[in-house]
Amino acid sequence: GKVLLVEDNPLNQKVLGMFISKLGFEFDVASNGIGAVNLCSENNYPFILMDIYMPGMDGPEATIKIRENEIATGYRSKIIAITANESEESVKRCYDSGMDDYLVKPFTLDVLKEKLV
Repeated sequence: GKVLLVEDNPLNQKVLGMFISKLGFEFDVASNGIGAVNLCSENNYPFILMDIYMPGMDGPEATIKIRENEIATGYRSKIIAITANESEESVKRCYDSGMDDYLVKPFTLDVLKEKLV
């Protein structure tokens, strides 16, 4: 299956894209939450790597919308937050929005592999 990478920073898109490819996955990129919600309405992604802080619709807001849309389809993606902020409040917001897991940037290929396998 394909991975959806939701990340507004072009450099992070490139680095994370290389990681995802090295693990043998194809991927799509959304540079904001609205793009992520739209792509998820057209595709069933087994994994979504979701940046938390993005302009416009942020990661938790996008996750809430994706989860609402999944109710209709019965399909559920594993949504993994990617964030540089490890504060208790930030982590709680991720889980409260319906995310399944989180990764703290910067992370290694091995750490990502554990989350996607």
